[in-house]
Amino acid sequence: HLCLPPSPEHYLQEIGRAGRDGRPAKAIALPLVDEFISRHSLAHSDRLSNSQLSTVFLTLQHLVDEAVDDIPLEAGVDLTCNETNIDNLHVAIPVARTVDASDCKEESIETMLSLLEEENSSHSSLLSVEGYLPDAATITLKRCALEKLGKVEEVARSIEKCGTRLDQSGPQGDVGGTALEKGFYAYSFGTYKFSVVRCARCMGPTSEPRHVYAALRRLQDRGELELSLDVTASGRALHIRLKKDGIHLFRRRPSDYSDGGSIEGVKTMMSKQ
Repeated sequence: HLCLPPSPEHYLQEIGRAGRDGRPAKAIALPLVDEFISRHSLAHSDRLSNSQLSTVFLTLQHLVDEAVDDIPLEAGVDLTCNETNIDNLHVAIPVARTVDASDCKEESIETMLSLLEEENSSHSSLLSVEGYLPDAATITLKRCALEKLGKVEEVARSIEKCGTRLDQSGPQGDVGGTALEKGFYAYSFGTYKFSVVRCARCMGPTSEPRHVYAALRRLQDRGELELSLDVTASGRALHIRLKKDGIHLFRRRPSDYSDGGSIEGVKTMMSKQ
């Protein structure tokens, strides 16, 4: 590779093309010195301010709290204590909303998360960036109500927990659109919007977004529903898998922080990068 990619995420995607035939492969980067100034946003002119770091961290904190609340009671996790015995927690960072709220570039958020992936003297690896995905999904049921489908399909039960029904008035509801779309909705059994990552969490601790996509496509092929994924910027999300230390860190409140290992400590470390 000659020249730096825009972000670590882009570089991982590019080097992933090597070794597709199953043979050992090497990826060699040949960056130009002048590129570091324009690419490494945290170290030069686009350095993030403390308020921008706080906004992104508050977003992560909200997502972690929501994800912990989604853990079913049958999982046997004590949610009343600060440190829960959870090793993996999947969350989806809404990219467009986070960029607008923090007033920083998408590449800067990627770089920030890549620093949290690293293990160093101040903290262990807190999370793993799994990549971008279309997180906002909408389904329209064609054969039966969601409750009935949920008796035989786990993904339907999860959508019942985390989804929002768009046509609240039932089969004769009006969710807008063209005359053809209105006619389709009028004879459907409900239209629901939900987060794919959250749906996976509700399915169980071992479920991932790919399991939700597979289940929905299978049901669509069977004629049970119509699936629509929002592939625009507003529906795009960054899939993050938080590790145990990351979950513990972002669940803690300001009154619980100490100088070592707190969010403030991590922010101070990152602001110096």
